[in-house]
Amino acid sequence: MNDFKSDWQSMDKPSSFDAENQQFATMLNNFEDIQRKTRKENIAISIAFLLTIAFLWGMFWFMDDASWWVWSGIMIMTVEMIVAGIFAWYRNTSKKWSNLRQNSRRYLSSAIRKLKCRKVLMLIIIPVYTLLLIVALNLIYVGVLSDLRLMWRWVIHMGVSIMIAGFVAFEVRRRYNKEQQTIDPLIRDFESMKEGLE
Repeated sequence: MNDFKSDWQSMDKPSSFDAENQQFATMLNNFEDIQRKTRKENIAISIAFLLTIAFLWGMFWFMDDASWWVWSGIMIMTVEMIVAGIFAWYRNTSKKWSNLRQNSRRYLSSAIRKLKCRKVLMLIIIPVYTLLLIVALNLIYVGVLSDLRLMWRWVIHMGVSIMIAGFVAFEVRRRYNKEQQTIDPLIRDFESMKEGLE
């Protein structure tokens, strides 16, 4: 075991694994593929958030006598997008994973933490984000729809809230089921490897 630990710590890249450790090399490649996909996803999220924030504040700027309700809703959406964007990037840092491989325990600990962050994002951050988004949109609608009859305002408030909550719940469930088949086994394998090196 000590020989394996020493050999594994000295490897810089997956191609340096020997044939008997090919399974470990495959696991590491799978993890870094996930990291690359996450980086691309984060870039798209960041662009979408920046454009949305710019649109919201541009809309607020050009609105005549925008109410406190509209300002509050836009402020909530801005803050939550910034926080969600920061957390999304935390799942995928700019660390040199090839350098981390030189210290096997550190690499595995970091990989496990990044993979578990995906579950936190999906099961905690996204539902909280969705709830705040619904609250923010309804605050904006209080100001924007103030001239409509009360019944129509309630229909719009409830319709938008149910539509957003339903869509997010469907997406979270779909992605969670997918990640249970791909991410969870990888976490278990990494944790077993880490225990074996201790």
